[in-house]
Amino acid sequence: MEKLVAFMRANSFATLVSILNDVPVASHIPLVVTVQNNVVKLSGHLAKPNPQWQVFGAGEALAVFTGPHAYISPSLYEKQESVPT
Repeated sequence: MEKLVAFMRANSFATLVSILNDVPVASHIPLVVTVQNNVVKLSGHLAKPNPQWQVFGAGEALAVFTGPHAYISPSLYEKQESVPT
């Protein structure tokens, strides 16, 4: 669990996915990761106009933590005909 918590803390900008009116919804949200009594807890904030907050506590949600990310400018490519990622 320590490695997972360390990864989540180092990459705390997550995608939060839940179901609202039978439709999946997702928001990109910074999350604070804490561990209490060997239970991982995630805390974050959504703007009130974002309807996803209305389903908190009504069902399960999925938080997807990805690794580091950054924009790669086309000007950094050696060959100018390369397609940006």
